[in-house]
Amino acid sequence: TTGQSYSFMNMAFSDTNFELNSADFIPGPQFISYADSVATFLTDNASYNIVLVGHTCDLASDKYNYNLGLKRAKSVKNYFKKLGVSTSIKTSSEGEKDPAFPNDEANRHKNRRVVVQLKEANN
Repeated sequence: TTGQSYSFMNMAFSDTNFELNSADFIPGPQFISYADSVATFLTDNASYNIVLVGHTCDLASDKYNYNLGLKRAKSVKNYFKKLGVSTSIKTSSEGEKDPAFPNDEANRHKNRRVVVQLKEANN
């Protein structure tokens, strides 16, 4: 479709945004399909690892948001582990530091996300 691009290696999903102050991961259909594809890809490409980067909106302190972003990344890690992914999965947090959208009332929820990156192990 016009104006959209797809990147298998670096993804964030609009159907997996987290509730305010929550690290409960409830994947939507788009993410479930993607995660299944990632699991298959990693079976055939053992040189790749997963890097999960948690994000938050700007409500709360920097320290709280950093920790919440990390909890979100770990929650997604657990999902991949339940799928049987055995490759290395690294988690980190950007907290509120890298918003994808303006942190205003209409968009704040879009920043409560985890970005999934696939990287070759030696990169």
